[in-house]
Amino acid sequence: MEEQRPHVLQWHPAFYAGIQIELETEANTLLFENEHQLGTKPKEIDVLIIKKEKGR
Repeated sequence: MEEQRPHVLQWHPAFYAGIQIELETEANTLLFENEHQLGTKPKEIDVLIIKKEKGR
């Protein structure tokens, strides 16, 4: 009998878009980076949000 694999939900693109929409009033002071790599090993975070400094 063939084993059934559950459907894998790709939620990262929707989350990334949603967080940008949620923070759109501050978007000019924020930098959004999707799936930011943490170091040299294959660890990553889903979204990195960096508050930009004024004048930069």
